Amino acid sequence: MFDKVTVIYESEQIFFGRITDAKRYFETMGYECKPGQSMPDFLTSLTNASERCARSGFEDKVPRSPAEFAQYWKQSSEYSELTVEIDQYNARYQFGTGACDAFSVSRRAQQAKGQ
Repeated sequence: MFDKVTVIYESEQIFFGRITDAKRYFETMGYECKPGQSMPDFLTSLTNASERCARSGFEDKVPRSPAEFAQYWKQSSEYSELTVEIDQYNARYQFGTGACDAFSVSRRAQQAKGQ
């Protein structure tokens, strides 16, 4: 089971984060998850102009094009938090520091013989 999801709209990343945060993110943006709509259906509907549904009062405020969605994403607090998380990960697991070697050794030890 995956705990994160990325949403791509015509080669533009418009969200990456926890699945549990995705619905709230797009609803805060102004889109509505229709009753009975599954999370995957809701997320994919956002990339189709004929399927997505803006909440009442947000019809003229929500992003519409891939570029507008990407701009909204890059200006969001969620994107800022993600970049901090990535920077922290990269600082912790730098190439050439032995972390990759330690992982490889650990992985080989866990594998069954012959794999």
